Parts: sequence; C-alpha cells; structure tokens
Amino acid sequence: MKQALLSVDVQAGLFLADPLPLQAEAVLERINDLAGRARAAAVPVLSPRLGRYSRPSRSSRSTIGGWLS
Repeated sequence: MKQALLSVDVQAGLFLADPLPLQAEAVLERINDLAGRARAAAVPVLSPRLGRYSRPSRSSRSTIGGWLS
C-alpha cells in the first residue's frame, strides 16, 4: 500500500487574521512536524491550494505563506 500525507484546509487567510485563531502556532507546528517526518520517511506530502491565496506549486515542498515547509 502506498502512503501519503494529505494536508487539507490549511487556510492562509485564517493565519492573517487579527486575532489569530486559537492555538494557531501549535497547529502550524504540528503540521510542519508531520510534514517533516513524512518527508524523512520518503512519504509524499500533498497540500492542495485553492482560492484567493493559491500559488503555483514547484514541488511537494512548496509553502503556503511560508508556513508549511
């Protein structure tokens, strides 16, 4: 069975809000930690981008506003 990490609904706009959502930094740290561990295990990391804050992806290591590594 093939595996992948799918990061869904990480909305950059939420993290541009003032005030930030509850535990915003902790959530982003968990996402980054999981993505780092997946990549270290050669597991693809998929982060679909839709809507106003979409950016073209150059690789599976692309970022949303610098938050996902």
